[in-house]
Amino acid sequence: MTHELAEGVSALAPPRKVPAAVAAVSFVDQDASAPHVKIGDVPFFGGVETVFHSDMDTPVCRLASVCIKEDTTVVLPRWMRRHDDLLRYQCGLDSVSFTLPDREPPPHYAGNVDLFGLSVLRHHMPHFVRDVVPTLLAFDAAFGASTHTGLSRSCHTRDGSGCDNWPLAEWRSLNLSGVVSGAGTGGMSRVSPAVLALPRMRLLDDKAWVREFLRLLPPRVTGEGEDTHHQSGPTVLYPADLFGAEAEAGADVQQETSSARPSGVASTSRYLVEAEEQARAGVLADTDDAEFLRWSQRRPWWTRIRMVLGLDGRTRPWSLSGLLPSLVHQSLNTRVRPEKVACFRSATVGTVRKRRGHRAKVMSDALLNQLILYSANKLVKSPRTPLLRSPAVVGSRPTCKLRLTILNRVAPAPEQLAKAKDPFAFGRHIPRVRDVKEAILAKALTDSRVDLTLDIRVRFFEGMTLSEQVAVMQATDVLVGAHGAGLTNALFMRTNSSLVELAPFAYYATVFEELALTQASLRYFRFVAKPDDSQFVACMSHHHPASIGPAAVASSEQMVRRFKKAANGFRDTLGGNTHALQLHLDSQADFWARVCARSQSLRVDEKELAKMVVEAAVTQCLAAPGDSNRSD
Repeated sequence: MTHELAEGVSALAPPRKVPAAVAAVSFVDQDASAPHVKIGDVPFFGGVETVFHSDMDTPVCRLASVCIKEDTTVVLPRWMRRHDDLLRYQCGLDSVSFTLPDREPPPHYAGNVDLFGLSVLRHHMPHFVRDVVPTLLAFDAAFGASTHTGLSRSCHTRDGSGCDNWPLAEWRSLNLSGVVSGAGTGGMSRVSPAVLALPRMRLLDDKAWVREFLRLLPPRVTGEGEDTHHQSGPTVLYPADLFGAEAEAGADVQQETSSARPSGVASTSRYLVEAEEQARAGVLADTDDAEFLRWSQRRPWWTRIRMVLGLDGRTRPWSLSGLLPSLVHQSLNTRVRPEKVACFRSATVGTVRKRRGHRAKVMSDALLNQLILYSANKLVKSPRTPLLRSPAVVGSRPTCKLRLTILNRVAPAPEQLAKAKDPFAFGRHIPRVRDVKEAILAKALTDSRVDLTLDIRVRFFEGMTLSEQVAVMQATDVLVGAHGAGLTNALFMRTNSSLVELAPFAYYATVFEELALTQASLRYFRFVAKPDDSQFVACMSHHHPASIGPAAVASSEQMVRRFKKAANGFRDTLGGNTHALQLHLDSQADFWARVCARSQSLRVDEKELAKMVVEAAVTQCLAAPGDSNRSD
């Protein structure tokens, strides 16, 4: 079904039912059938397999009989210490412990579970995609091995026999249903993928974007009936499934706002983090302010005392009467809760090597085009050749036809704003879309390089299923959209396409620039909207009432003055002073300043935006010259 809502539509998607919690994983204390090799009659557990792709600079690694701790430290048999360099520098395992016995099966063992990726997936769409990319490489190595070319593998076991005696099934014998063909090498007849996720994902509706995304991954269940889709995709494991309810209570605090693994310091640190997060709980679910949050997590835990107390203006003041006794109590409490581990038949880990900057591609276009995420769902990532025809008359312009999608956000109805707990949680709506569309069409007619025809469609993703959103992206050549989670769908656009992001004034987060350039292989353009002074000032006043204290109010007023000064400079230079204030990075901007920056409406100079959009379209036309038909 295709949705094309008229401008000004204010109806939002109806509330959805929250799915029931998934059943907990069944564990046994020890299982002698865990993957192992024998030297004589003595079993040795563990092992590592590396799979290299000619278009990747790091391998995908599969570990046999592997355990993980609550902080995602990987626990392996002692004999595997000899492969420490391989595991850390090639497989990307930052934290490894070689403490399991060599000749005993792992404890607390889930013998039917194969873990894919060690990233703990967050629920917010842009963060989820950033987390899931290494996991996609793991799925691709497993379920795409039978179709990929340029693969090589090596195996390391205790008996030194290489891949001849590898205790797990070879990936080339695996189909999309997770069934191992033949006799089931290594004693395996089926692979049962699972991924790790934070507890907040439990609360998502079954039709939520991230849940539907996971169902795009193998294993694929064939059959008929409306419940079939519930059986597709990996099992999602939560901390309570693996380590109990106590672990789940602290999991969101430790990892929801950062990709860094929690440190192993005393429980005082956990209390400080909890205190800090309670001040933010109301809006964390919608934040995409990853840069600041990652920065704050990198700070030593003792420096965050000032943050919890509100001494640096980042959070609201905390109660000394409640904080200090707890600090003393936790510091004096020397009893340590026993460490728990969860063990799996295997863990497959993909690695994205960190590069300087945020413009280097994660993988080559050749590998991206055959990634299992796309090929298993019959999606096309290869570049589309635009309809570029040579001119019939010498000296005239060649013709080119592209589809342009303007992705807008539904404006809330006045009655909804009146009832909302936070009326500033809505924003980034593009007003006057009709004028934007007409300006782009007018500019396209005047281009001297090509005879450009643009099929412009306005879309709203509210109420759409993921499959409907993907269909829109597959047919889009140039996407113009407001900064927000909806732009995550650019992941499904074909390479050589273009993304034009409309950014709120003074807020230029790079999350979608990174997605376009490094993960989706798109061209990227950023257009800064006009300052919305009244919205920013009203939002700051709402979130910094007098009751929070004079220091916080003074800090808020100072930020408003800086915003107005930068906004006036932007207007005086006709949009040239775009970097006078960058609230996504500013050390003096508190959390609410960033929220208020994102609450601005996206009013644009239609003619200037049209210049950028047409330039993106013409560049795309000229990048693929020739006389070929468009394939929709």
